[in-house]
Amino acid sequence: MSWNGKDDKGARYEGEFRLKVVADGYTTRNWHYYQCYAKSPFLRGTGTRENPYEVARPEHLERMADFPDKHFIQVQDIDLRSEIISNIFSAEHPFMGSYNAKPQESVFRILNYNGNTSLFGVIGVEGELNYATVLDARITGTGQKRSAVMAEINQGLLMNCAVEQAVIYSASATDAALMTVENSGVIDRCRAHGTIYTYGCMAGGAVYNEQRMIRTKVEADLNLTAGEISSSEELYVGGVAAVNGQAAFIDACESNSSIQAAGTLQTPARLYMGGIVGKNAGQVRDGSSLALFPLEYTTDLIGEAQGGMIAGENNGMITGVTYYETVGRKSSATGSGREESLHPLENHNEEG
Repeated sequence: MSWNGKDDKGARYEGEFRLKVVADGYTTRNWHYYQCYAKSPFLRGTGTRENPYEVARPEHLERMADFPDKHFIQVQDIDLRSEIISNIFSAEHPFMGSYNAKPQESVFRILNYNGNTSLFGVIGVEGELNYATVLDARITGTGQKRSAVMAEINQGLLMNCAVEQAVIYSASATDAALMTVENSGVIDRCRAHGTIYTYGCMAGGAVYNEQRMIRTKVEADLNLTAGEISSSEELYVGGVAAVNGQAAFIDACESNSSIQAAGTLQTPARLYMGGIVGKNAGQVRDGSSLALFPLEYTTDLIGEAQGGMIAGENNGMITGVTYYETVGRKSSATGSGREESLHPLENHNEEG
């Protein structure tokens, strides 16, 4: 059975249609609804690498969910001020194509994104975001177990992407990240700038880095309210990542982040804070942690907490990282991991 895509008058049909298959008087396939496009479902293009779909409007972003394995370019700034769009791709249907927001010389941005979780959702193992830029995002995170701005999960490649002037705030227990909560792919040459407020959970540029973050810069204000936490959980907050896994790498990344903590940690709960990573079980190589991380930022916290200019807890290896050597904030506050060829800088802003 085939259909040429034309209506009864011979014109190309565009819109919704439904189909039912009947054979010998018996229905073999019930009504199913489909969408038909007379031209491209986007501004232009066919969705191949050679002729990608052109994304120019909010409805184009939303429509990408129906084409998770296609290729896209963004051809102008897109304002989401009055739109309700989030988690375009899911774990069941992850993004396996490519998205490029710099088709020529200019980088086109996604503006004023408002949601309770990330914009792109799940990036699959073959998925790529290139130069995707989200400017002035507000993420509530309330009711979510985890929230991010760019993607909740990255299994593919984020390259030259940027999150600028973002705020994540939640009154519930939410793991929050400016770039992605869970990274089991590669994040390369990205930038993240914003503020996170979370309640009794973990926060950072990413939360769980399980593979590789390279040449990525994070400038974040990370604010944790511990509440009356009485569980045995260990909480981690880090500028680039909250947790760097055992087989993971943070290479040549830069953190210019501040961390503030308040509330009460009930024994045996613990909090670990690091300028680059809260907990390092893998490798942190080169890069720098140059933010001010004064002790007075955590004086409102009651309970057991450790902090370091590079790592709050280090069970892995740290080499070649430049950091401010501040009283009470050494290269790694806890752990017995290897620390070689570090480059402490005297912080002239510290008194004494």
